[in-house]
Amino acid sequence: MLKDAELLVDGGVTYAALILLGTRKALGIHLAQAKVIFEYRSKETSLPFQQRKEYRKGFFLYYDDLWNTINLRNDEYQYQDGLFMLTIPTFNELVIREAILNAVSHRDYRHAGSVFIKQYPTKIELVSPGGFPPGITPENILWKQHPRNRRIAEVFAKCGMVERSGQGANRMFQLCARESKQPPNYSGTDDYEVFLTLTGKWYDSRTSAQVDAICRIYDNGAVRVERLEDGESLVLLPRYDIKASPRLADTPRRLYFPAGEKFETKDNDAVDKVMNRFKRRSWLKIVYQMESRKRYVVLALASLLLFIWGSMKYGVPTAAKLIAFRLPPSIHGIAGRHSLDILDRAVFRPSELDEATRIRLMEHFRPVMEDHPGNELKIVFRKGGRLGPNAFALPGGAIIFSDEMVRLAEHDDELLAVLTHEIGHIVHRHAMRRAIQDSLLGFALLSITGDVSGSSELFLGLPVLLTELAYSRQFEREADRYALDCLRSRGTSPIHFARLMRRIDQKMAPKSKGSGRKWLNYLSTHPMTEERLRNFEQ
Repeated sequence: MLKDAELLVDGGVTYAALILLGTRKALGIHLAQAKVIFEYRSKETSLPFQQRKEYRKGFFLYYDDLWNTINLRNDEYQYQDGLFMLTIPTFNELVIREAILNAVSHRDYRHAGSVFIKQYPTKIELVSPGGFPPGITPENILWKQHPRNRRIAEVFAKCGMVERSGQGANRMFQLCARESKQPPNYSGTDDYEVFLTLTGKWYDSRTSAQVDAICRIYDNGAVRVERLEDGESLVLLPRYDIKASPRLADTPRRLYFPAGEKFETKDNDAVDKVMNRFKRRSWLKIVYQMESRKRYVVLALASLLLFIWGSMKYGVPTAAKLIAFRLPPSIHGIAGRHSLDILDRAVFRPSELDEATRIRLMEHFRPVMEDHPGNELKIVFRKGGRLGPNAFALPGGAIIFSDEMVRLAEHDDELLAVLTHEIGHIVHRHAMRRAIQDSLLGFALLSITGDVSGSSELFLGLPVLLTELAYSRQFEREADRYALDCLRSRGTSPIHFARLMRRIDQKMAPKSKGSGRKWLNYLSTHPMTEERLRNFEQ
């Protein structure tokens, strides 16, 4: 039987056999475009569809199901003709079946498009790729016959599904006239066939007014935009030269025309089809596909959290270091002066050390300070008050020694060891890096604009960082290594640093336990560990 119908030729399966009897898998491999798509919309102006079914398998396997789907919304109307009451359906079954058979048997299977059947409450549109067969026009379709796919048409005829004489179109017109309905309308058909029709808003680029419009995109790349109200042509492109905005969830998409015009539509699926048809795919489509799947959303969230953690742990400190070393000296000077001014007003009191002690210490510190001419080092003495025995390195080169620290030291080399440690903080820009890490955004704007007029606001928190918060272990180790290298190069024993630290710990610990608040001292702002002290005692 298949041989008689020429569905098998020389032992091989023909394309007609695939179209009529093939499985979904076989069609997907050999003839993926042999697909019929049904869509239902409750209004002709509606963009989203209420139902959509895709048929990609042998036509005989879904022919009845397709009609049954259409018939679900086939309202019936009653008309009285004399003594008789007639019931007439909105869609005549014979007419619709004939139209579907024509679409399948006369379409051009060389085109990549699918047959579209679009049902509305009172209208059905069928779009078949390829336009009319050669020689057929809307004017001669009632009497002229020219099947594009002869084997398929003959199989339909042998099965009694269509007229052998090719009078199917004539039959559709007669049935429509008998039921007082409009005849089939072929006016939208042309040589290259409508590939896709979009409904949306049109912007002409000259004014802000929007116009309800229809955008027709043809299979050969031609584009036509018409006013929805009266069908007036708004623009016509001979070839596809449109750019589309990337898809973002279900937000409207925009099609950008060469002259600056814009067409906005909510039919995202249709825009994707157009992009795929004319190979204008954007890499941003991957973003939409990822955000549409929960597994990718979870993966993206996990990746984001990992990125944030990595940025906070490694990225921000690295960026802060790069910025701190690239800021001009004037910025460091402003930060240092501003911080010292706030500390003098809020924490410190004038030093009570006698002049001889200060002169002696300055002379003892001078050789080390002269070894760092580029850091503009400056020694400042203040009464520490609640900070107790302490020392600070400020941006710009100022190093503060509290009176309590000086009195607690039993040897000037102990203070010299503290000085080298604080110089290590200055050389490595630790105070500035800490401030930048806590206000990185402000520093980024500063580095971009170059405006230093508001830089003082960026350092409002710097005194708090210096007095209330401890340096990180990394910063302390860097300052320790610098102090050890400096002391050893000068022949001074590093053990002086460890002895002073242990003395502070022994003398200040009882005060810390007896007071209601934390006693702030050098060990609170420069946390020590036994490991660090052993490095100085070796």
